[in-house]
Amino acid sequence: MLGPGSADKQRNKNILVENRPLPEGLSNCWLRWALFIFGWINIGIGAVGVVVPGLPTTIFLIIALWAFSKSSDRFQSWLWNHPRFGPNVRHWHNHRVIPVRAKILAVVMMISSLAIIIFFVAEDWILPVTVALVMVPAAVYVVTRASVPPQEAIVSVENADGSTSFRSRFGDVKANDADNN
Repeated sequence: MLGPGSADKQRNKNILVENRPLPEGLSNCWLRWALFIFGWINIGIGAVGVVVPGLPTTIFLIIALWAFSKSSDRFQSWLWNHPRFGPNVRHWHNHRVIPVRAKILAVVMMISSLAIIIFFVAEDWILPVTVALVMVPAAVYVVTRASVPPQEAIVSVENADGSTSFRSRFGDVKANDADNN
């Protein structure tokens, strides 16, 4: 049975920040409010991206998280712990992970945009080459990021005395902890 307040502790287990001071110079200035508004604009664009094919969502949420980190701990924590948007933002922040679906969508949209420029917009070769010089490195960056967060590997090691211990990349693990994994 859970004790008093345990539901709050469980719900807030992923909280990113606790009461910390704002960066120097941002406590009472127009820049804090501008970043706060910029964060909400990015939340709005990201929300539209959920329903509009081709419009990315996660990148706008990452930008919003950055803006909130400079302007509002409350909304930074809200976005970090959001049930729909939080996991993608946390995976990017912690592991630089881009889901496969997002990679495919990003590359397809870059190719489509370049094709539209080549066939319908450009009057000569300068614009398509310039756009390609920007998009190709961006596409390479997106495709080469991990697609899933890394899993912690726990391996058993037989000691010289015949006992077994467990190790992970984060150090030794007790036998009881390894049995629970």
